[in-house]
Amino acid sequence: KYLYDLSSDPTESTNLFFKTYYYTTVQSLEKKITQWSLLLNQADNYGSSQTTTQLEVWKGCNCVHPWIEDETTAREIEQIYQPANPPHIVFVLADDLGWNDIGYQSTYQSWATPAIDLLASEGIKLKFYFTHDSCTPSRGALLTGRYSIRLGLHEDAFTGAELPVTEATLAEELKSAGYRTNMVGKWHLGSSSELRLPHNRGFDYSYGYYNGYIDYWTKEFNGYTDLHENGGLVYDDDELSSDLHSAYLFQSKVENVIADHAENYPDQPMFLYYSLQLVHFPYQPPDEFLSRCQSDDDATANMCGLTVMLDEVIANLTCALKSHDMIDNTILIFASDNGGSDESDSVAGNSVPFRGHKFSFNRGGISAPAFIHSPLIPESVRGSEYNGLMHVTDWLPTLMGLATEGKWSGSYIGNDIDGVDMWDAIITGSDSPKQEIVNYISESGLYASYQYGNYKYDKNVDLQDFDEVGYVTTRYSKEYEYSCSAISLMNDEEFSLPFYSKWHFVNHVYKHVKQSRLDKFASKFASFHWTTLASILAIIGISFTGIIYINRKNDDKDKIEQELPVVSNDNNNELDPLIS
Repeated sequence: KYLYDLSSDPTESTNLFFKTYYYTTVQSLEKKITQWSLLLNQADNYGSSQTTTQLEVWKGCNCVHPWIEDETTAREIEQIYQPANPPHIVFVLADDLGWNDIGYQSTYQSWATPAIDLLASEGIKLKFYFTHDSCTPSRGALLTGRYSIRLGLHEDAFTGAELPVTEATLAEELKSAGYRTNMVGKWHLGSSSELRLPHNRGFDYSYGYYNGYIDYWTKEFNGYTDLHENGGLVYDDDELSSDLHSAYLFQSKVENVIADHAENYPDQPMFLYYSLQLVHFPYQPPDEFLSRCQSDDDATANMCGLTVMLDEVIANLTCALKSHDMIDNTILIFASDNGGSDESDSVAGNSVPFRGHKFSFNRGGISAPAFIHSPLIPESVRGSEYNGLMHVTDWLPTLMGLATEGKWSGSYIGNDIDGVDMWDAIITGSDSPKQEIVNYISESGLYASYQYGNYKYDKNVDLQDFDEVGYVTTRYSKEYEYSCSAISLMNDEEFSLPFYSKWHFVNHVYKHVKQSRLDKFASKFASFHWTTLASILAIIGISFTGIIYINRKNDDKDKIEQELPVVSNDNNNELDPLIS
């Protein structure tokens, strides 16, 4: 059993469980876990009990396909809110992107996501954001605002559990506010029957795959084609071509969704759930991206290639929004579904400085990079960090509050919502209204991971080690420019990322310097002979290589720990009286 005070020990290094001073705290937490365990629901895994039928159906078409006849039909959603000027909502969910994988807080590939970093720097970074430990629990919590234990999805993605049809999704909730809803990418919440597919769970348009992953090139899951549009199997030879990487395919569909909405639904707010395949296993970046990442470790290089590709996908998404004049009224959210993955014999996703990774309840499995970007954010807080507690369940009430201009009265079908509306706290930097997080409770109650305030209590769950950090030894190996240059959304100036290689050093070192000072420096810097400069830099690099190599891991860990947020709490040694 482990008790941590995350305000003073964000990397879970000191177990307070055996200190007598915290005896009362532990007893209070045990009581709360017992109360929550009464709300735990059994997994809806009826489909997994018909494995033989499933395989017969799949073999019949050589494709992933529902194998159970529904006895009911999808619910019809009535519009009950009439907001005057609701924002477009774009939710980008990266897959298995760890805390240490995204450029703005990475120790090993800080250069890899310049477009994402720029968006984050113009928005608000969520530095104390938590999610569930793997794909299906997180997606269920995101789309329902309810903890995975309520959904029967708490045991992880391999039990065959599906999102119960008794749950209302974020897409359905938003339709009640007049939104047109779209989904592109990964579903992974059940496909045993038609009723469980995205187009019957509130999405007006859906395109993607049903399982946890597909081959990036063949679009197959375990040898069966898993690519669907509005519930029907995709037959288009071009889309199924093994020469077309799925990230490009999904990107084109997203751009089509945005263009179609701008042309045909200009008076209706849009919801786009872009559930990315990147950067999930199997690690298959196209050569043009892999060539920009070199490492002594193949898994690290492949992860880097997928991450660089992810950055271009996000750049093109934001460019599409801007080109169709939708960005000024759009709230864009970027988050990962869980911590970095260890689905490899070597380093893939990375969650340093936290313990553990995907499938663990240490922070490496449940702390994820996340930020909000929008011109609707007050200028005074753009570029800030929010250090209040937030969980994946909070998105639904937060977005519904925005969509209905604060008039949302609760779940469309009356379900209890575990999330809270975080918008006012985020944009004002005030204390979080979030008090507790239920990471996991087993059916027996013997195993649990629970948070209240600053405290995190792990009961009979495995303590994970710290991941090793992989290093990419070279950056961009050739000149490269994004296809769309208008990436900066706060103004109309042309902005190409990353910079051409001969200017990379100038812009990398002085990226936070005002442009006028940068231009002045660059003009003087350009007068040097490039060969001479290269020789000087080579000598300096050789001189410091040994020192950097010896100290980089400790330095990296120290650097991140210094940047980690401290959760505000007037009394770090006692629980809130409400749970005593």
